[in-house]
Amino acid sequence: MGLDLLKKILIYFSAMFIFLFILLMYDHTHWNGIDEKNDKTISEKLMNRFYFLSTTFSTAGYGDITPKSNVTRCFIIIIQLFVTIGLFEILHSATVSEDSITLT
Repeated sequence: MGLDLLKKILIYFSAMFIFLFILLMYDHTHWNGIDEKNDKTISEKLMNRFYFLSTTFSTAGYGDITPKSNVTRCFIIIIQLFVTIGLFEILHSATVSEDSITLT
């Protein structure tokens, strides 16, 4: 069970970085809460998108950065579905072991 859980967590965080690089394609005009002056360098862009993803993946969702365009909204819906299913799967793996399931 431990290795299986570790694999799922690794997949979860790998997906987070894939989403991060996809979100880099969308400039400040696609986001509420990201100004052009704070989104000029690649490090600023990475930090803004990583901050948004980390609040989304942790399910905190502060609301200070939100998608503005329909394209980013659709993509964020996909991310949120992934987060919901992924967190459920990780928590399920952590709490249920194969030994605890018995069929009668």
